[in-house]
Amino acid sequence: MSKLLFKVLDLEWYHYLIIVVSVLLVAYLIIVGISFFFMRTFRRKIDVARNSLNIILYQKRENILKIIEIFKGKVNEKEYIEIFNKYNPNEFKTYNLDEYGNTFNGLEVSSKLIESVYINKFENNDEINQLLISNTQLSEHYSETIQNCNNNIIGYNYWWNLFSTKWLKKLFKMKKLESLK
Repeated sequence: MSKLLFKVLDLEWYHYLIIVVSVLLVAYLIIVGISFFFMRTFRRKIDVARNSLNIILYQKRENILKIIEIFKGKVNEKEYIEIFNKYNPNEFKTYNLDEYGNTFNGLEVSSKLIESVYINKFENNDEINQLLISNTQLSEHYSETIQNCNNNIIGYNYWWNLFSTKWLKKLFKMKKLESLK
């Protein structure tokens, strides 16, 4: 049967070897292309989430600054200074992926401190209530965005770890990403 196949196509054995190697090479290149495509797609989604997180942190910080301005003159100096010293009103910073957790935790601590000062020192103030509700909603949105970003990081790392193309990604100095806290 195999002799018949060789005679029908009139090819030598090395021609068949070249055809098989070429097919395997094309298949490998397709796998590499798919891997890089999905990594790029997940990386774009991670960048969008990162921009979202920066905006959320900025909005949360702005809410805290507005509350601090309302507190000015109405709160004991020590309590006010403790809250205000953490923020520079003229500063806006874009955070790296590994800085979000610490920054958010600092804002949460300040929010809790503000809430305790508000509960103890103020009567019902609609403006402060709205800002505190907004902070709570921003915290929820932050958590959802972090979960979404972590899912995208898992997808990115899956394609980065693809065994057949991992060496190529190391060659191009592409790095594995760590999940956000």
